[in-house]
Amino acid sequence: MKKQDAHSSKRGAILGVVLIIVLAVTTLGSGLIALSGADAVEVSKAISATQAFWAAEAGLERTRAIAGKNRLPFTQIPLFAGGQMRGDIDGIPYTVTYPAPAEWNNQLSRVQRYDVTSTGVSPGGVTRQVMVRVEIQTFASFMHASHDENGVSFGGSDILNGTVYVNDELNI
Repeated sequence: MKKQDAHSSKRGAILGVVLIIVLAVTTLGSGLIALSGADAVEVSKAISATQAFWAAEAGLERTRAIAGKNRLPFTQIPLFAGGQMRGDIDGIPYTVTYPAPAEWNNQLSRVQRYDVTSTGVSPGGVTRQVMVRVEIQTFASFMHASHDENGVSFGGSDILNGTVYVNDELNI
């Protein structure tokens, strides 16, 4: 009988070892699942941040293209009315604002300055901003322009070289 008691106690020890191994494998598996989930979250955040950044860049590039084509101060471009422009790139929205710098008065200068800020927002709610300071030379740099000049007249040998802008009559 003593032999059977010794054999039964060995069976109990093996059961304890198996339980410890099962517990260790379960803990390791749970840890790997959690690590995989955390990795997916980090990748998702990185993708959202990249989407927001490129949407902001797209807004800035669109603004640059429109301003370059029109060659007018922002306040004179109808698409920029209201102090901002909105759009989207592949469904990801951006907003472009362009206030004058606090220390600069666009009303009194032939050079218009703007702090152009483009903000992109990803579907994941991540926001990124891109900012650039822009200077636009107005038509006042080339020739005087006003609403009342009583006509602008030149003599027979006068030559205009470059852009000319008037709001009234021009006789050359």
